[in-house]
Amino acid sequence: MNLKKTGERAGQPSERRDQAPAGLRRAAGATRALLAFAGLALMAFAPPAPPPYSIEAIRYATVPQFPLSRLVMGAPEGEKIDIAMVVWLIRGGGKTILFDTASTVRNG
Repeated sequence: MNLKKTGERAGQPSERRDQAPAGLRRAAGATRALLAFAGLALMAFAPPAPPPYSIEAIRYATVPQFPLSRLVMGAPEGEKIDIAMVVWLIRGGGKTILFDTASTVRNG
């Protein structure tokens, strides 16, 4: 029994007709290598990911019954709210920052 090799047809030698010429194959390989190198170079020079930060509000006082009309233009004159006075604690990147917005609230 005669077995045929993969790709051989009866009485014809095996040929790959879908294969590009050797020069184009070399160029495609060089292009792939260049793209891989460029990708690695971009990754090497990419900025590092920022460190995770947490931000917390620390309430230290409450201003009771503050007129809303002093905060919001057009608000009803008689409406009052309690205002939370806070500082912000920011942690991340090996640092701890206490941020005070320094708001000044005056009654009357």
